[in-house]
Amino acid sequence: MLQSVTVDLGTAGSYNIKIGAGAIYEAADYLWPFVQDGEKLVVVSDKTVWGLYGDTLLDAMKKAGIEAVPVSIVIRPGEESKNLSTLGRIFESFSEAGLARGGTVIAFGGGVVGDIAGFAAATWMRGVRYVQIPTTLLAQVDSSVGGKTAIDIEAGKNLVGAFHQPSLVIADTDFLKMLDDRQFNSGMAEVIKTGAVASTDLIEKLELRDAREIIDDIVTTCVKKKARVVEQDEKENDIRKILNFGHSLGHAIEARGGFSKYTHGEAVAMGMVLACEMGVRLDITGKKAAARLWNLLNKYDLVKEENTEGLIQIVKHDKKANADGISFVFLKELGESAVYEVEFDEIEELLAEIRKEKAEEIADSKTVNLFPSGTITAPPSKSISHRAVICAYLAGVDEDKLENLGNSLDIAATIAGMKKIAARDNGTPIDCGESGSTLRFLLPIAAMTGDDWTFSGRGRLMDRPHDVFREVFERHGAYYTQDDFDGRDIHVRGPFHHGRFSLPGDVSSQFVTGLLFALPLLEKDSEISLTTTLESAAYVDLTIATLKSFGVRIDENLDADGAKRGFIVKGSQKYVFPDDGYTIEGDYSQAAFFLAAAALGRPVRVSGLSRDSEQGDRRIVSILRRMGAGMNWIPDQVWNDGGLVRNDDGIPDRVRNDNVLEVVPPVDGLVAMTIDAREIPDLVPVLASLACFCKGRTSIINAGRLRLKESDRLAATAEELTKLGADITEEEDAIKISGKGSLSGGTVSAHNDHRLAMALAVAAIRAEGEVKIVGADSVSKSYPNFWVDFEKVER
Repeated sequence: MLQSVTVDLGTAGSYNIKIGAGAIYEAADYLWPFVQDGEKLVVVSDKTVWGLYGDTLLDAMKKAGIEAVPVSIVIRPGEESKNLSTLGRIFESFSEAGLARGGTVIAFGGGVVGDIAGFAAATWMRGVRYVQIPTTLLAQVDSSVGGKTAIDIEAGKNLVGAFHQPSLVIADTDFLKMLDDRQFNSGMAEVIKTGAVASTDLIEKLELRDAREIIDDIVTTCVKKKARVVEQDEKENDIRKILNFGHSLGHAIEARGGFSKYTHGEAVAMGMVLACEMGVRLDITGKKAAARLWNLLNKYDLVKEENTEGLIQIVKHDKKANADGISFVFLKELGESAVYEVEFDEIEELLAEIRKEKAEEIADSKTVNLFPSGTITAPPSKSISHRAVICAYLAGVDEDKLENLGNSLDIAATIAGMKKIAARDNGTPIDCGESGSTLRFLLPIAAMTGDDWTFSGRGRLMDRPHDVFREVFERHGAYYTQDDFDGRDIHVRGPFHHGRFSLPGDVSSQFVTGLLFALPLLEKDSEISLTTTLESAAYVDLTIATLKSFGVRIDENLDADGAKRGFIVKGSQKYVFPDDGYTIEGDYSQAAFFLAAAALGRPVRVSGLSRDSEQGDRRIVSILRRMGAGMNWIPDQVWNDGGLVRNDDGIPDRVRNDNVLEVVPPVDGLVAMTIDAREIPDLVPVLASLACFCKGRTSIINAGRLRLKESDRLAATAEELTKLGADITEEEDAIKISGKGSLSGGTVSAHNDHRLAMALAVAAIRAEGEVKIVGADSVSKSYPNFWVDFEKVER
C-alpha cells in the first residue's frame, strides 16, 4: 500500500506525494486527470533512466487508457547537462510536441532531470503543470518536493531558477534497489541532512539500522519533514533555509570539481562536516552532535577530504549571498539548527584555521607510534571460538562454559545467532554483522529447526558468494532464497532430507563446515561429496577436531593422493559438552602480526599458542623459517610487577609447556620466496607487509579469493602498501612484491578491513616517516585489543 503525503500551500494550492514500492504502476491512474481534456503529456528523462524504465512508464499509461506520449528529449545524465544549451533543446522539443498551456511536463529521473524539467515547465508559456517521478534516493527525499527548479551557469550552481510547485510526485522506491552504492549513499547525504536539522528520531534510526532495509520508511519520513517546512515557508524566506545545511560550501565544492569529481550528496556531506567544524569553533555546534553526524556520514562512505583553499570565492556567487556575507546554516544539536548571517571574511578565517589544524594533525601525529616489545599473549583463536560456541549451544549449554573465549564482533555475532536459534526466536533476522563464518555456519543449523529464518549482514557480506547453499538446500528439501533486488537478506527453512550433499570445495570451506555442524542432527546418515578440490582444508580439519571434542564423529573420504574428496556423517549423533571443559587456544592468524614484527627486529615473543594446533595459519611458523628467521619454543616464565616470580630456592617459576614462541630475525635480513595462499588467505596482508622488506621478489599466488573478503583485500593490500612506497604488482589472483630496506610512510586506509589495518601496523615498523592509518578501529571485528597489545611494552 502506498503512503500519501500532502503539501498544503493554502491559497496557492496543494499536491500529493505517493510513496512506495511499485508506485509507477499506479502512475497512470494519478495522471489521468491531466489528460481528460485532450491535453498533452510530455516526458523529460535522461538516457540511463529512459533506457531502464521508459517502456515501463509508457506501458503503464497505455493500460490506463492514456495514449503513448512523445518524449520531449532524452538528455545526457549528470549535472553537466543542467545548462542553457540543454534547456533550449527542451524548449524546441516542447514546441515540436505541441505542448500548450494546459499540458503537463513529466520529470522522469533524478535531481538533474527534475531541476531542469521543472524550470522548463515554469518558463514555457509562462508556466505549465509538471509532475515529478523521481528515480534516485536524493530526488525522492529532497529535490522532487518543494518546487525549487533551476539550471546552472558558469558563475555557479542553480543561479537561474524559479519556484514552481509540482502538481504531483510519484516516488517508487523499487527504483532505489537498482542504485549502485555510490548513488545510494549520495542520496543518504540528504536523508542525514534532514535528520540533522529536523529529526533526532530519524538520526537514531539510521544509526541502528541499514537504510536499505527500511527505505520506504526513510523516504516517507523525509518527505513529511520537508512538506511541513515548505508549507510554512514556500519561497525560502525564513524556516526553509535550514534545509540548505551543508549546501553553500557543498555547492562550491561540487562546482570546483566540474560537477563530476563528486556527486551532489558527497559534496553536501563535505559541506555539512565543514559547517560542523566551523560551528564547534564558534561555540554554536555541540561536539557530540558533530561527532555523531561525522560517524553517520562515514557509515555511508560520505566523509571525504578536500582542500578548502580558495573556496570562498565560489561561495560569493551563491544565490543566498549578499555583498558582504551569506545566510549560513549551523547545527546546534542533532534535530536543531539555526541560520546566521556570516561575513565572507569570517568564513575564510574559519576555513583557514581548519586547514591549519588538519595539516598539523597529519604532520605531528603518528597513529602507529609504538611497537611491540616483550611477551604478548595471543588472543583466543577466532576460528575455534566460532566452532566452540556453536558446539556448546548444540550440546545444550551456552558460551559461559567455554574458557578463553574470544570477544570480537564476529564472535559476538555467532553467540547472538546461536542464542536466537536455541530459543527458536525467529521473529527478527539473525544479524551476522560482517562475519562470513557466522552466516555460513549458522544457515544450515537454523534450517534444521524447521522454522522460517532470515539472515542479514553488513558491509560486503551479503554480496559475497552464498549460492552454493541454494542448490544444496533445494536439492535436499529445504528452502533458500536471497532477496532478488538488493540481496541484503537470506531466507531459509528446513530441515534437510538426509543423503548425498554435493558441493564445490574451491569457493569456501565455510560451506562444508556449516553442513558438518548440521548433518549429525539428522536421523539417518549423510555424505558430503566435493566436486572440486577442497581449499583451506585446514579449516575443515579444525571443524572436525572441534566436533570430536564435543562427541561428534566425522569420517573422511580420501583419494589416492590423500586429498579430501568428501565426508561421511553418521546421523542421530548427540553433542556433549566435555567433562573436563573446553579451553580455546591462542590464534595463529592474529599472532602472525606479532611474529612478523619480531621477524623485522622487534624484541617480541608470543605466548598462548599450541604447538600441535590444527589451525592452518600455524604455517606462519614455517614461512618465517623459510624467510630466514629463527623460531624457538621456550618455557613461559611467570612475571609480576616486581620481575620474575621465583620459588623458595630462588629459581624462576615456569609453566610446564613450552608455549612461548620466540622469533630471531636473520642477521642478513629476510629473503623473498613464493607463497601459495590457497590454504592461508588470512595471512596474505601481513605476509605482503613482510615481503616489502625481503631481499628479492616475493610472489603470493592463488590469492584470488581475497577479492571477496571485507574489502577486495588483494587490491586494497597492494594499494595501501604502494602508498607507503612499496614496489607491488597486482595480478588477477596474485601480488608480487620487490623488497626494499624501508618504506616511506604516509596516510593509508584500512578499507574497513581488520587484517589490513593490522598488516599496515607491521609495515609501519620499517617506515622512515610517520604512518597514519585511517579506519584503524576496524580491528574490533576480530581483535579488539590489537592496538593495546601492539603498543604494549613489557619487561
